[in-house]
This record gives sequence, C-alpha cells and structure tokens, in this order.
Amino acid sequence: MQLNRFRESSGVLWLNVDGLGDASLIQEIGHLFHLHQLALSDVVHIDQRAKVERYNDHLFIVLRMLHGGEHLKHEQLSLFVGKNFVLTFSGARRGLLWIGA
Repeated sequence: MQLNRFRESSGVLWLNVDGLGDASLIQEIGHLFHLHQLALSDVVHIDQRAKVERYNDHLFIVLRMLHGGEHLKHEQLSLFVGKNFVLTFSGARRGLLWIGA
C-alpha cells in the first residue's frame, strides 16, 4: 500500500476516507496505524454517540457533522489523532483522499 511511504515520512499525515463500504481498506489502515479493533468497529457502525477515547498512542473521537439546506442532516465523523497522523472517516461517498507531509 502506498500509505507506507507517507506513514514513514517525518511530517504529519492526514488521511481522509470518504465512504465506509471497503472493510478490507479500513482494516488495512487500522493495521498500519495500530488502531484498536473496537474503535475500528465503531467507525463502520455509524450510529455512535459523540465521544473521545484514549488509547496507548492515539485518541479516537466520534463527532456528528451537520449539513444540508432546507432539511438538516447529520453524519458520523470518526477521527484518530496520533503523534504524526490524523485519520478521518465519514460515511459520505466522495472518494479516498490522502494528504502527505
């Protein structure tokens, strides 16, 4: 996976994943960044309450994003924040984007 190259850089990596349909991709990212399996499960179960959980080397944060025009809608946003990475996951299907250091 090309993420290894970015992961090993000296800067901060921000990886944004839009769409949660590719379970193998999410698991691969979880393995690469040593994310807890329960937190990864919370990423794909999009009815989570807002929360912050501390793990050994990162935080896991679940937020509700509001958007819309006439009708207000909400969407789960899951974040992992570590020493040199920020990972964001949302259910919207806008593609996969990563930004390197």
